[in-house]
Amino acid sequence: MNEKLRKSGIDIIGDLPWGTHFCLFYRTKEDLLDMLVPYFKAGLENNELCIWVTSEFFEVKEAKEALKKAISDIDVYIEKGQIGIIPHTHEHVNEDTFYSEKVTNIWTEKLNNALANGYDGLRTTGNTFWLEKENWNNLVDYEKKIDAFIGKHDMISLCPYFLDMYNPAEILDLVAVHQFSLIKREEKWGQIESSRYKQADDALKQNEEKYRRLFETMREAFFVADIITDDAGEPVDYLIVEANQALESQTGVPLEQFIGNKALGMYPGLDPCWIKIYGRVALTGKPAHFDHYADVQGRHYEVSAYQIRPGRFAAIFLDITDRKRAEEALIRNENEFRTLAENSPDIISRFDRQKRHIYANPAAAEPYGRSPEEIIGKTNSELGMDPEQVKFWEGHYETVFATGKPETMEFHYTSPQGKEYYFDTRIVPEFIDGEVTSVLAISRDITDIKKAEAKAKETLDNLEKLVEERTTELERAYKSLKESEKGLAEAQKMAHIGNWEWDIGADKAYWSEEMYRIFRRDPKKSAPPYNEYLCYIHPDDRDYFDNSTKKAVNGKPYSIEYRIALANGEERIVHMQAEVIFGEKNIPIRVKGIVQDITERKKAEKALINLEIARKKEIHHRIKNNLQVISSLLDLQAENFSNRKCIKDSDVLNAFRESQDRITSIALIHEELHEGEGDNTLYFSPYLEKLVGNLFQTYSLGNANISLKTDIEEDVLFDMDTAVPLGIIVNELVSNSLKHAFPGRDKGEIQIKLFKEVKIGNEVSNNKEEPAGRGTKYTLIVSDDGTGIPDNIDLDNSDTLGLQLVNILVDQLDGEIELKRNRGTEFVISINV
Repeated sequence: MNEKLRKSGIDIIGDLPWGTHFCLFYRTKEDLLDMLVPYFKAGLENNELCIWVTSEFFEVKEAKEALKKAISDIDVYIEKGQIGIIPHTHEHVNEDTFYSEKVTNIWTEKLNNALANGYDGLRTTGNTFWLEKENWNNLVDYEKKIDAFIGKHDMISLCPYFLDMYNPAEILDLVAVHQFSLIKREEKWGQIESSRYKQADDALKQNEEKYRRLFETMREAFFVADIITDDAGEPVDYLIVEANQALESQTGVPLEQFIGNKALGMYPGLDPCWIKIYGRVALTGKPAHFDHYADVQGRHYEVSAYQIRPGRFAAIFLDITDRKRAEEALIRNENEFRTLAENSPDIISRFDRQKRHIYANPAAAEPYGRSPEEIIGKTNSELGMDPEQVKFWEGHYETVFATGKPETMEFHYTSPQGKEYYFDTRIVPEFIDGEVTSVLAISRDITDIKKAEAKAKETLDNLEKLVEERTTELERAYKSLKESEKGLAEAQKMAHIGNWEWDIGADKAYWSEEMYRIFRRDPKKSAPPYNEYLCYIHPDDRDYFDNSTKKAVNGKPYSIEYRIALANGEERIVHMQAEVIFGEKNIPIRVKGIVQDITERKKAEKALINLEIARKKEIHHRIKNNLQVISSLLDLQAENFSNRKCIKDSDVLNAFRESQDRITSIALIHEELHEGEGDNTLYFSPYLEKLVGNLFQTYSLGNANISLKTDIEEDVLFDMDTAVPLGIIVNELVSNSLKHAFPGRDKGEIQIKLFKEVKIGNEVSNNKEEPAGRGTKYTLIVSDDGTGIPDNIDLDNSDTLGLQLVNILVDQLDGEIELKRNRGTEFVISINV
């Protein structure tokens, strides 16, 4: 039922909701007309179907005349059937008995016709003058049933009673069975509330307030709407009549733009599916629950819709975009896993809790002696594996299923073809909702490593004699060292290794002499407790040291490196190895270990790294010099040829120049690498600018004003495998434009663009000093506004060396090339780096 208030037309009442049933006590015809004329005038003006049953005081003609005085065009309303004035002699209540069911059926039919004809609802009044006192109890019961019926429908009903016909007790009965009553006292109309309805109204208000709080605070978006149909009865739109705040939160559209507006008015591009589903719910009463993607908002929604009454529905929907994205991410992760697994040289198998293979990658085919399709769905036993080996494998699987922790195993294996293997296998758990549902076994072939170990063992066995000869001497030295604490201290001093112990419960430590030397601590002082020891550690390394120590106390031995800060401000680097001693009930009681000063070793390692960088830079420098020598020789040879008349303008001379340009492009790369940080990557932008600058100097076109426009993304790092072919491609295309694009013209423009388009693989590193990550798509565009390449030249089957070379190099980069001839010439090259 629509809860929108309606105009009553009676000043003392004001606006009324649908379902209002009240009575009027009158003494004169004037009293009756004073109330009924404005009552029906308000109904007609507010698109309601009105039915007026006259009383004994006046006939139909007088009722029309009274209405005409208030409504000048009353005849229009009567002609179109919006108001029916029925003589009191025809009304059903003139019968001797009350048939509430018959009356409600009549009102239901009239209300449905009113709604079908576009009216908002029904407004009525009746005649009660015919009532007899012996029917009084039936009347009260009848009015109760009629009141209950009206309260559930889009209708308002006024029951007039002639006051002089009833005693005070009967008046109270009539007041009780109506929501309120109107009565005139001392020439003024007053309102009497029904105590029963006042209590019900208070309870209703409380329920409405609870509903409103729920309606406004629920996180699901909720709205009520009327479906709009065409002449054929097909749903074409819907009008929103009520909505909660969550609708605004989930759509971003202010609530006032929803209420009272049509869906297609707000969203002209609305998917017709919404209207179709809501129309089916509103017209058939069959509820719907579905997920749907809303193009307009770009969001996924979970929707429940149900019918309120024919033609009206309510919809509750929840934004499930994040859930959908998570599901899509899960699918992407599985696809990424498949891509990695399918191309991995390691054997990757997935097992369920019944030890059945639910996945096997192509690498499993050779050792298994079966294709992955033949492996999937079977256990190792069903595949005919050795029972002892199966028992060994499945024991590890069961442990991972039980503990949820990874396991590692190493084993010897003979394939069905008799080939010998050694595998190092890592078994990891796979979780769904916190439960291990499958395990993944990743097996690496370590056969070659085992063979190398066997050969090394054989070599060691051959050296056993020599070792034995030295054993006695070493044992004597070892015993001597053990007997002499001073000798041990000297050895520690030489190796910069100190040993220590820490009593956890007492928080007391023991240090050897070398520990005091390493930390520059006064030997007269006792070894520091734990918190004082932390003060020696560099502030940036304290958390790392503390966390490692706590893990060790939990039973995990540790070996770490960290910095210490000495009292004189000097920083040193030390390496610590330690293990925990456990007492009864597996409680840690002591930690013992060694500390070695590795500062000088770290300095030496850094020096070696710098030496390697210098070596690489020297290599690039020498390559660059050699290429420049070759370029100079080609230049000299070309100059020698140019003095000969038969060669001056020949293809031979051009070939020399083009070869020289190609060598120069490679030499520039080595020059950039030499000037860089010593690795095999270079910033491509400055290299490209130097390369093109050299080409413009080489192909100087006299007075021609050829300009260069570049748009090259900065901080792009390429390795040599990408930079060399890409540089030669630019060399070929720019030199081609300089030579052939502008014949007979005094100006022109060449453009070069290089930009990153789409990330298609792993995440790009945040470190700008790292080369472009594998999986990044780059686009290179070289264009000119010259005469253009002739249509008879086919890029894929060119007979020119330059274009052939460009095609070869693009293929080498696994790229794509496109030639556009719209305005001048434009080459678009896409590569994945």
